[in-house]
Amino acid sequence: MKKKTLLLMGVVVLSLGLGGCTGKDLEKLPELTEEVISQIPEESVDEVMDEVFEEAEKILAGEEQKEDKEEDRDEDEEGMEVRIQKHAYDSDYEYMDGSCEVVEVVDEDHPELKKAVDQWFEGYVQKFDEECALHKKEAVEDNAELEGDDYRMYHSLDYSVEVTRADEGMLSLCFSEYLYGGGAHGMTTVYGVNFDATTGEIIQGESLPASVADAVKQSVVRDLEESTEEVKEMLFPGYMDTVEAHFAQGLKGVDFWFDYRGLVTCFQQYDIAPYAAGIIRFTVPYGDLSGFPEKWIPDGKFYFAGLSESGFSDHFDTDGDGREEEVYLTSKTDEDGYYSEYTLHVGEGTITLEEPGFYCEPYFIHSSKGNFFLFNESFESDWHTLYLYDSSLKKVGEVDASVGKIMDGKMKLYIRHDAFGTWQVVKPCAYDADGFHFLEEIDRIDNDPRTKEQATGITLKKDMKYSTDPDGEENELLEKGSVIYPIADTGSQITFVTEDRKEGYFRYEKEEDGAGRIVDGVPEFDLFDNMPYAS
Repeated sequence: MKKKTLLLMGVVVLSLGLGGCTGKDLEKLPELTEEVISQIPEESVDEVMDEVFEEAEKILAGEEQKEDKEEDRDEDEEGMEVRIQKHAYDSDYEYMDGSCEVVEVVDEDHPELKKAVDQWFEGYVQKFDEECALHKKEAVEDNAELEGDDYRMYHSLDYSVEVTRADEGMLSLCFSEYLYGGGAHGMTTVYGVNFDATTGEIIQGESLPASVADAVKQSVVRDLEESTEEVKEMLFPGYMDTVEAHFAQGLKGVDFWFDYRGLVTCFQQYDIAPYAAGIIRFTVPYGDLSGFPEKWIPDGKFYFAGLSESGFSDHFDTDGDGREEEVYLTSKTDEDGYYSEYTLHVGEGTITLEEPGFYCEPYFIHSSKGNFFLFNESFESDWHTLYLYDSSLKKVGEVDASVGKIMDGKMKLYIRHDAFGTWQVVKPCAYDADGFHFLEEIDRIDNDPRTKEQATGITLKKDMKYSTDPDGEENELLEKGSVIYPIADTGSQITFVTEDRKEGYFRYEKEEDGAGRIVDGVPEFDLFDNMPYAS
């Protein structure tokens, strides 16, 4: 609420004596000292009077608090609250499995968008189930031919989705569809689906101005031409002819999506480079998209960009001096082909990660806290470490985690948590020039069966006492054979959900060596079965 509105509201409420206004309501208004009243510009009274009465009525109706909460939520969720659910293909055949992720708009501020997204994913899930049924049939036939052999043919479909932008302009989704039907490796296809946040209409490539398509093509050609010789040697002969054919009809038939920086497009596996090069992506900033509709351009105060893992060039004003610098990643693999040393080139400077790893995802972040480079490096046993560097290329933070969502000054991190199983913990984190800062101590396990379709339960081998109150006595009893779903850990107490979707709590102690947990004198491995541990 604007300051001048609050000041005037104090005058209006007290002078008009609005009925039903309690002392608690009045606490929301500033103290009307002579100094405060003197700050009210005389000429502004008429301009804001309607707003004053509207806000005063909301206070009396108890609506102001609701709006404040909604504003807080919008700030946290980049203007829109969405949820991703996992849909699993219902198959009892052991050599075929499939799952796909489904996006749902869960707030009430975008009804047309919610309707459109629900309808789109209804068809998406139906198509996915039909494709799974076909691959199950193929898997059955393949394994019938292999009867008597030790080898078995597995088939799988794994469809995932990333919400790359969700604000008052648009909802943009990047889909990654992986199919394995035998052979040396599977195939991944990436594409985007983009919704107008107000109308729910899908933003088609052919509906965008021709100048946008021209800008995308020019940017892609520039990035390819300025790439290193090592990258160019990796490309297929005649790759530029493929690029020309790719954009022959503008953006019609071209895979693209949006993030907070600009339009992202890609070339699929084998389009212009071998399978090992992966999906090759290019981002064109909104400022370069001549003629792009202003209603879909974000404010530009914050964006992040995934950099090419394969070494393709990108360009950023990394230090705010108005000049763009070329940025690209190179890697040097050891003699065994096992680990790689990763170096990011930023203009004339470089960042070399201290530990060689299996894989590295680099990002550039432009935020209100400054400009940063973020690296998500993976190691053995699916272990991930995040490194944060500032615009001077100085390392300012390191944490063992992988990145789930990047926001302005905040991140949602995924941390591997070993207690009564190995779990993925969702951890909110702030970042700035001093590194990472966790925003809460409790570890929230991403395993709630009330919101997660594929939650994992662990089974009691013995009776166990628990409490229905986090601060209460453990005087309730769960019998042997009961299944619980851990959803949070304070470091000494587990929050869990029962099979009938009720919450419970039990306390534990750590063993002296810290390797295990003990519940009422019973080691965790003696108390629970089916705990999902990772090596």
